[in-house]
Order: sequence, then C-alpha cells, then structure tokens
Amino acid sequence: MDNLLSNRKFHLKGCSVLYREAVSKWQYPTAIAFRYANFIFSGMDGYSAVPMPTTGITWPLFSASFGIFSLIAISLFLSVINHGVSEQLMGDMIRVTEEFFNMSKEDKAAYYSEDTSKTNRLFSSSDLSKKDGPRYWRDCLRLACYPVPETINDWPDKPAKLREVLAKFIVEARDVSITLLSLISEGLGLKEGYFEGDLSSGQVMLNANYYPPCPAPDLTLGLLPHCDFNLITLLLQGAVSGLEIMHQGKWIRVDPIQNALVINFGHQLEIITNGVLKSVEHRAVTNSGAARTSLAVFIMPAKESFISPAKEIVNEENPPLYKSFVYKDFLRIYIELLAKRVDVMEAFKING
Repeated sequence: MDNLLSNRKFHLKGCSVLYREAVSKWQYPTAIAFRYANFIFSGMDGYSAVPMPTTGITWPLFSASFGIFSLIAISLFLSVINHGVSEQLMGDMIRVTEEFFNMSKEDKAAYYSEDTSKTNRLFSSSDLSKKDGPRYWRDCLRLACYPVPETINDWPDKPAKLREVLAKFIVEARDVSITLLSLISEGLGLKEGYFEGDLSSGQVMLNANYYPPCPAPDLTLGLLPHCDFNLITLLLQGAVSGLEIMHQGKWIRVDPIQNALVINFGHQLEIITNGVLKSVEHRAVTNSGAARTSLAVFIMPAKESFISPAKEIVNEENPPLYKSFVYKDFLRIYIELLAKRVDVMEAFKING
C-alpha cells in the first residue's frame, strides 16, 4: 500500500536529483511530433475515425463490402469519434477515476492487493526502492466489469458516483467494440455475426490507470512496451498525452483527440484475421508536468472458446500463419512467456 504513487506527495524539483541518482541510466527513445491526416474511415450510423499522428506513413487500404467503410492504417491504432458514447459520460468517467486515486490512503486501502491472482484489485507498478533495470510509474485499479449486474457489487463504493458512471460507460464501450468487430467482419468477408458468441462473450476488464507527474520522465516508463493479449481494446485517454506505439522501429506519440476512443487490436484478432490486423506494440510514457489518467477496456473471448485463423481468409495461396488453440491455453502460455519477456506470438506461429 505504501508504494501507491497516488498516496505520495512529490515535490518534483526537490526529489528529481535524488530519483535520478537512485536509478540506472535507462534511456528511452524520445517521442517526436506529428501531424494529423484526414479521417480514415466513416461507417455505420455516423462512425468515423482518424489515424494516429504520422510522419509520412503509408496507410494500407482495406475496404468493406457494400462500401460501409474504408479502414486505413490497419496495422496501427485507430482513434474513433462519433461512436455514440457521450462527451458527458466520458468526462464523468475520467472525473470519478481521478476522484478515486485522489482519495485518502485509508479509503483506498480496502481495494489494494499485491496478489496477482485476484481479479479486482488496486496496485502499483512502481518500486521506489529498485536500483537496477527499467522503472515504471503507474497506479492501476483493475476491475472485472461484465455482465454489469454480476460484477457491480465488487466495484469500489467510493467515490459515490463511481459505480453508477462505470456501469453506463462499460456497457456503451462494449457496444462500440461489438459494432467495430461487425464492421471488421464484413470488411474481411467473414460470415455475419462472426465475432458474436464465444469470441467476444468473455470477461470485460477495465484498467483505470493513474500516472502522477514523474521527477525523471526520461528514465521512467508509465507502462512497459507490450501487445494486448485479448481481442480488441478501447482506450479513453483523457487530456494528457502519454500513449506511444511502435512503428517501423520508432516510437510514435498518440496525442489525445477530443471525444475519441483509441482502438487497439489484440493478439486474438491478429490470429483470427491471419495477420491482416496487427496487434501493435505500445507503451505509456511519463511526464513531469501533469498527472495522466486513462481507462482501458479489454474485450475478451470466453476462456473455452476456440481460436484459429478464419476459414474464409486462409487458402492455398494464403495459408494459416497461426496454430489453433483454446483461449485459456493461450492465457496460460502468455503468462509463462511474459515473465521471460518472450514474444508469445512466436509460440503460436506455424513455422515454415
């Protein structure tokens, strides 16, 4: 509990030198500035999206049948606007999250746990006593959120509005993901409703992330580089930048777009689409000027669901790149390999 960053009051000028002396000289690539291109797809019921900031990236084109949408930058993240989640609800979700992390140490104590087997818990990825290796600077509240009636009583009851706001937000965020999966399914020529049922009916997890101002942001990451293991992820960024994606060997900053949800494809979607949609490596960086709050919603398959490249995509000319498996087995191997910093996708590729 004492290592929660939100419990500490950092005087950045005073502690910066001490902090720098305490850590190894780990250097991370500096984020670079970008310009925005025009929107990348317009879809059903007014959906539209804009690409991540770019420096001359060529956006591959992927068009759906019936011209419902043209999806560009399928190997990167998307920022979706006109998605139906109201500005008021998104703002309320950020506010109640900030209120939670600003609560007293005593109020947060009931939710804190270092037991990684617990589904719902408050924890910190920081270790202020660590002297070697990369440093991380994040508090996180992780909650199972779906179905809402079965999970809501396990959510924190403080602040007062958290349960009410999260219950609305998680349902609408999941609806956005299901709509996007439907559009992707049609664009790939998959059968109608391909992603319905087991492939998207697993648990919906929320990571509410809090990154306080950091005394040495050039030496400290908010979140280590990684790819998401689930099906599809929706991210509500808040107003402060911090997300970066890896593209062509460089880290690209993903600045927040007002009223947008950032969409990231997970490992399961990469496997099902046989590599057409990529699970992109990403990370969170820190800054010394302002606290950052973000909320990630992870849509998962049911644990017993069968995952394989879609039959409609593979053929003699485009053979399957990945093995078939049950999702719970993927999770087990993912956890084992993550501890070794091994790319889990290599374990599921069909060699040769």
